[in-house]
Amino acid sequence: MSQWRDQLQQLATASPLRDLANADDAVVNLSAAHPSGLAQLFANRPTLLSSIIRDEVAQTAALHRGEKLRKHAESVRLNTGLGAGALVLGTVAWTEGGHQRELPLLLRPVTVEAARQNDTQVTLHRAVVLNPVFAALARAQDIDVDLDALAQESLSGGTFDPRPFWQTVGSFAEHFGGGFEVRETLLLGSFDDPEQRLVDDVEECEHLIASSAVLAAAAGDRIATEQLAAPLPEVPVSDRDPFAERGFGDLDDVEFAALDVIATGRSLFLHTPPGCDAVSTAAAIASDAAASGRTALV
Repeated sequence: MSQWRDQLQQLATASPLRDLANADDAVVNLSAAHPSGLAQLFANRPTLLSSIIRDEVAQTAALHRGEKLRKHAESVRLNTGLGAGALVLGTVAWTEGGHQRELPLLLRPVTVEAARQNDTQVTLHRAVVLNPVFAALARAQDIDVDLDALAQESLSGGTFDPRPFWQTVGSFAEHFGGGFEVRETLLLGSFDDPEQRLVDDVEECEHLIASSAVLAAAAGDRIATEQLAAPLPEVPVSDRDPFAERGFGDLDDVEFAALDVIATGRSLFLHTPPGCDAVSTAAAIASDAAASGRTALV
């Protein structure tokens, strides 16, 4: 597990969740936004970017970045099914290896849509997410604070208040050093980090991975490999009791035998040469799993 996690971290590509220096031009700085536009946005009402940034010069640049933001968010959605649009509430910065690193802290999901001319409509959702990259860094520093729970508390009550969260993170200077500080920055952008998503999945599924003989064998475990390679029971040749049959449909003896083996918890590979009805076999396996209270993914 630790090796897989380390390998994923080493493969990490540049992303604004790891350092805002990698944000390119798909991020809009809202620090100088118009108060009435922000009020509409934080009231969870669809808000035009031109209503948030009203200075003529800044608005031109913001609308251009808004278009880039929409394209990036749409690309992530089509490729992963995930929403990447977010409003960043606060960043954390420190010096690391002679380079100043700045990461988003809290992210509130937003929907970004094309509006009139080249404008962007932004809708803020009532949810808050801790930057998973910073969460991983905090765990690596053995910081014993439930940052996820603290982040959710910022949305408790009738208003959103990130200041207690910022104050807590600001106390981590001794762990990070190098001029560590929390900045009350407000950014609108599209944020995605594929490697961090994989790391989070590995950590969330750690208990499942540890109990999987297939994954253990893939990692080179000899005992797990021998268990998977154990001979399968022979296919019965006698007539079956129709009331004891598993699955559904008109299955042959081999398919019924496969269902019996799968029901015991064995992992196996089914080869379906041309002419076999592989779809019916998969449907029978899934239906038997559902009837037995198990979970199946087809």
